Amino acid sequence: MSIEYLVAFADFYDVSVEYLLGLSDSRKREYHDISEQLGLCDGAIKELIQCKENSSNEQEPQMYFTKDTAVLNDFLTSMEFEIVMEKIKQSMFTYYMYRLSQDSISAQIRKEHTEQMAEAQKVLDACGYCSVEYDLISQVYMERAIGALNAYLRKLPGRFYEENKEKVAW
Repeated sequence: MSIEYLVAFADFYDVSVEYLLGLSDSRKREYHDISEQLGLCDGAIKELIQCKENSSNEQEPQMYFTKDTAVLNDFLTSMEFEIVMEKIKQSMFTYYMYRLSQDSISAQIRKEHTEQMAEAQKVLDACGYCSVEYDLISQVYMERAIGALNAYLRKLPGRFYEENKEKVAW
């Protein structure tokens, strides 16, 4: 196919040439650079653009609490964001390990040695140990992520008010 046809198809379908060639996951031309730089999908980029549009109104200046970007900027640069992301990644990894253990040879061995596994569990119980499955650990990490996000969100309104009370004239 000639370059002219490729460009014509891209224009017709309102997608990037890179998308047509399979070099980019971003369908929209205007999203291509953002997608390549940040690794975001078109839906995430669209949401961020909508967030920006909700935050900018040239007719009337908006109060800090109506600016989506103020909250987004604050959260993305907060320590809580790093904590939440780390806990989510830990949760996903432990769940992956759980699923891997369920689908692996070790699951087959556990099935074949059910009686021995039950005996081993009794010994663990008698010694005060309990076995924990990876899916439970995954849930614990996710709960910690939710806890960090919850703590951030509880503090946000008061902190934003204190930072902006001088700017707001009622």
